[in-house]
Amino acid sequence: MDKIKLILVDDHQVVRDGLTASLMIYNDMEVIAEAGNGKELFEKLDNYSPDIIILDIAMPNMTGIEICKMLKKDFPEIKVIIFTGNENQESIFEALQAGANAFLPKETQREELANTIYAVSKGENYISNSISNTLIIDYIKKEQEISKYSKKNVLSEREKEILKLVADGLPIKNIADELFISPKTVEKHKRNILNKLNLNTTIDLVKYAIKNKIIEI
Repeated sequence: MDKIKLILVDDHQVVRDGLTASLMIYNDMEVIAEAGNGKELFEKLDNYSPDIIILDIAMPNMTGIEICKMLKKDFPEIKVIIFTGNENQESIFEALQAGANAFLPKETQREELANTIYAVSKGENYISNSISNTLIIDYIKKEQEISKYSKKNVLSEREKEILKLVADGLPIKNIADELFISPKTVEKHKRNILNKLNLNTTIDLVKYAIKNKIIEI
């Protein structure tokens, strides 16, 4: 059976040493490399192919969250376990949004760390038992709100048509004639567009259309 290959990333040597010592008793895991910061890690990845990277958040030059985002973009096959002293709600949310597969506080016991590594290696996600369920519920609610807001701001194809014509300077009646709808319907669509884009005036719509290359000047 192949061993689970790990890279440890923490700017404190004593933490990396402690993790290595803790995991030595597991014959099916192997720490193949260490790094003290993001730059060192990405240099190591030229020569090493880990299954999992155990990553701190607070590090110089590049945070663990930034590193995680880069890993998920350039090395999507590598799993990431955030192992940190930053257990605040914001750090947890940012880590999950960055694509971390697991989140553990540094006081995690060796057995839970090992079980997390096993779970993540199988494609599972894991949040430490010590982290309040309330935080996870808050995270889910926040993601749902973001999703709802994003959907709210998506313009329909008809709204995009009307936005372009409004931004081109056509009067409401001309737009209605061109689209074979009533002027009242055009006005309703226009109000919906302003609401979705959080804008106030026709001038705002023109600026939006130019900025987003809906029309050319």
